[in-house]
Amino acid sequence: MPTCPFNRNTLSFLGDGISQARCLLRKVMPLGNVGSTPASLPAILESVVGRPCDITRAQLAGYLATHGIHTSEIGGELDQPVSSTDGDVAPATRARYFVIHDTSTPHRDGHFTAATATFPPSINTTAWGGNNLSHAVGMTTHVMLARTGESATSNNYRTAMRATKRERLEVPGPPNALRGLFLHHELVQPRLLNHSNLDEFSPDPGFTPGQYERLAVCYHAAAVRSGTFLIPAFHCVLDMDIPDGHDDPQHFDLAAWGAALQAVRAAILGTTIPEDIPGNNGVLEHSIVNSPDGAANVRSGPSTSADIIAVLHNGDEVDVFEKLNQWRRIAATQAQWIHGSLLAPIGGGGPGDDNLRKITDIAAASAIANFDWPGRGVAPIGYTKGMAVTFARAFCKLRVGDPVAVEMAKAATGNAADDCLVHYREKFASLGMDNSVAGVETLRHLFVLMLGLGMRESSGQHCCGRDQSADNFDAEKAEAGLFQTSWNGRSENDLMVPLFEHYRANPGTGFLDIFHEKVSCSAKDLENHGTGTGVIYQKLAKESPAFHAEFTALAMRNTSQHWGPIIKRAALLKSEADDMFRKVQHLVETEAICPV
Repeated sequence: MPTCPFNRNTLSFLGDGISQARCLLRKVMPLGNVGSTPASLPAILESVVGRPCDITRAQLAGYLATHGIHTSEIGGELDQPVSSTDGDVAPATRARYFVIHDTSTPHRDGHFTAATATFPPSINTTAWGGNNLSHAVGMTTHVMLARTGESATSNNYRTAMRATKRERLEVPGPPNALRGLFLHHELVQPRLLNHSNLDEFSPDPGFTPGQYERLAVCYHAAAVRSGTFLIPAFHCVLDMDIPDGHDDPQHFDLAAWGAALQAVRAAILGTTIPEDIPGNNGVLEHSIVNSPDGAANVRSGPSTSADIIAVLHNGDEVDVFEKLNQWRRIAATQAQWIHGSLLAPIGGGGPGDDNLRKITDIAAASAIANFDWPGRGVAPIGYTKGMAVTFARAFCKLRVGDPVAVEMAKAATGNAADDCLVHYREKFASLGMDNSVAGVETLRHLFVLMLGLGMRESSGQHCCGRDQSADNFDAEKAEAGLFQTSWNGRSENDLMVPLFEHYRANPGTGFLDIFHEKVSCSAKDLENHGTGTGVIYQKLAKESPAFHAEFTALAMRNTSQHWGPIIKRAALLKSEADDMFRKVQHLVETEAICPV
């Protein structure tokens, strides 16, 4: 089997995630030879590779606390993103590949044969200097893993870096085109030289159970931070057919790593209920962490005297399984408690009732839900679902003559500077979308444009804070939310302040539970700036996304000069988005579903 084919336009190897993993994990043999048949993947990898991560940050944090593992040992903070390419050659793409290397550390001087190349048991202990990770920081990798089972972060997973020849040579010209696409892991392994001065010989088994277990923890940490289970790859296979390529990792046991992955996953998710936890009742409500200082302690019991077992941050989502006075149990199968004053409820036992699910099911099955937005990637599914539900609400309002919805759906016949739909007239026309008549067609097309704007401004992240490249620190101008609309935009229409006051009095009606699916909010995201009503607006824009969408929609029908992507016509219009909203419209019309 030859080199795994790579597409420079999509920054991806050929095939789906499973097919790529089978190619990239082929057996690595001495002197850089690679097996010709696809790897047989452990069942755990077959079930998760390339799929959305189903483990929450809180669950992983609980596991780390229980096992005494600090995030500084496994690639850095869990609330940080993974690295991304720079977007110069192809659309910016976050890390997709989890690369496994070995250090090929010289063990002792001399030249050896297969018969004389032996390694003492001490290589798996701290007695061997190769397991000393004090020098790990700054090495050309993200994480180093000693044979003792310990590890250390050399570079945070958010740091884009190269550690293979393919990253440097795949795209002719720009040397950094692939930098950020791969997360790198160096497993300590000793080597001995053959008589040709090549480091051919390594121990067999090649790695220890501790290394496989810690590598499994790193794999799950990368998945939590990425939102997707990455595609694992061997260094040697990546560099295959490149002159002076590598031959690592040697004697890597996929089955052993698969067993470790399965065990770590089970421990993170929990498989039994300790006897001291009263009953495994269902989810009572969904909440997000909303602490005055940005962090909240998770304790082993419902008391401030109980041990702190983890720390969560503002925006982290949790499920509440039990309420005991002011305390909330946030794990179904483990004793993990947090004080209720540090949580903000965002819904009941699930994201909406059956009628809402009919709408969100349309969104989830739509083509636009899987569209790879240039420079942004696939939208968080919560964004697509949330916009579908918000459109349904706006359409229902339009049908009863609500003035906010009527303003959104007015005919686009004015000046380009005063209306985004007029500003985009030619682009709409090229897709056969006519906005010259007031009504649901124009409303639907407005939401098509908003969907593209939200991906340009926030990548579909409802909790996005102000533009860090700008100096908008005062409450009037600080951007916030999906569309980065600032409070000073309220001057565009007299309906905007009353709309704000309505949602301010009813903040829980903004579909946060829907918009938040597959979205990770950091404490930095939730920071608000300035003083006065503008600060309240920023908070509401992030915590009540439907409000922010309606507020933005009103602004868009009265100015086209508030958003850079609109001014430059860089927000994409996609017919697939119109298809989704049309199906939602039909559902509202035929089944009278109104999420008002």
